[in-house]
Amino acid sequence: MKTIYDLRSYMVRENKLQDFINFYGEKALPLIKKTLKDKGVLVGHWITQQREIVDLDTRKSETMKGVEVNYMLAFDNKTDHDKYWEDFLRAFSEYQAEYNTLCYKMDNRVLESTKYNPIDSIRSFKKITEI
Repeated sequence: MKTIYDLRSYMVRENKLQDFINFYGEKALPLIKKTLKDKGVLVGHWITQQREIVDLDTRKSETMKGVEVNYMLAFDNKTDHDKYWEDFLRAFSEYQAEYNTLCYKMDNRVLESTKYNPIDSIRSFKKITEI
C-alpha cells in the first residue's frame, strides 16, 4: 500500500507571519489534530527559507519572494485523505474569513510514495510522534 502525502504551502500576507502562526497554533492546528484522529498523521511544519524555480532548458531561475508556511499530512490511502478534507473543511468554514486576511495563496500537492521512500507507511510516522 502506498502512502498518500498532502503538502500544503500558504503564502502569508506581508507583515502577517506572526499573526498566521498564532492563528494556526490556536485555531487551525487543534482542528487538524481533532479531525485527523484515526485518518492520518501530521508529519511536520516548516517555514520556507528559500524557494527557487529553475527552467532547466533556459537555466533561468526565479526566487520566490514573500513568506511561505508549509505542513504535511500522511494517509494510508486516498479515501482517508478525502474524508479528512471533507470533515476538516466543513469545520474550518467558521475560520475562513480570518484565514483570508492572513494568506493570499495556497499551493496544495497530493503526493503518492514511491518504492524509494524510506518511510513506507503512516505507521512509521505514528511511531516517531509517540517518542
